[in-house]
Amino acid sequence: MTGSRQRRAFARTYQRSWARLCAGTVDTVVADLGTAASGRLLDAGSGTGTLARAAAARGWAVTAVDPDEQMLSVGRQVCDGLQVDWVRSALPRSGLGDGAFDAVVANFVVNNLPDPRAATEELTRVVRPGGLVALTAWVSERTTHIALIEEAFRHAGLPAPRRKRPAEVDFERTVDGLASLAQRSGLHPLRSRELTWSWAISWDDLWPGIVAAMAQPYLDLDATARDDVREALRRRTSALETGAVVHVPTVAAYVLARR
Repeated sequence: MTGSRQRRAFARTYQRSWARLCAGTVDTVVADLGTAASGRLLDAGSGTGTLARAAAARGWAVTAVDPDEQMLSVGRQVCDGLQVDWVRSALPRSGLGDGAFDAVVANFVVNNLPDPRAATEELTRVVRPGGLVALTAWVSERTTHIALIEEAFRHAGLPAPRRKRPAEVDFERTVDGLASLAQRSGLHPLRSRELTWSWAISWDDLWPGIVAAMAQPYLDLDATARDDVREALRRRTSALETGAVVHVPTVAAYVLARR
């Protein structure tokens, strides 16, 4: 499979799995930002467009930014007919203008980047004075989907993915930690709290998402080892299953701040 076809397949897998997980915060975030007939909103790390679609439907003029062209391609389809501009770019060097937006959202973005502080400072730069910035991040120790991914790595005999960052650029994966990151980046938190929900997904959509998270190390295993990992995770998720739906308890840190 060529690189572009692999990225396209990953974007579709993400849309079926992790995008639906990350959508659990969208209603709260968009409601807190309110309805704007002509306000400018940046969706930083837009993925496949779930939040961009919800914000545009409430009247925001949305700029959706993501470094992956295949994610942007799916997002364009999801938001067809809505007022959304699509930009291929990545934090912390977005290339966007100072104070260009009335509101900025980074939904499960800064927690995945090598330098969360530089990324949040960039979000602060591109929002106008008095504008709003909404940030979300996983509360790692209490988030079941992260435990499932780490369990898959363990069954495969692979080291679990743990990205180490210098303390001065990172943040604790809690509400207080995310609020502190916002403050260190020049923002003033208005609301800080946990959001909880149950992520409902079929096993047939969940498993490809876990495989995508494991990426090449999983694909390098032989067929027997891959089957063993799959069966171990299938047994693990059966305890969360009702009918044909797996219900994954989920918790996230959420901060709404003002520049």
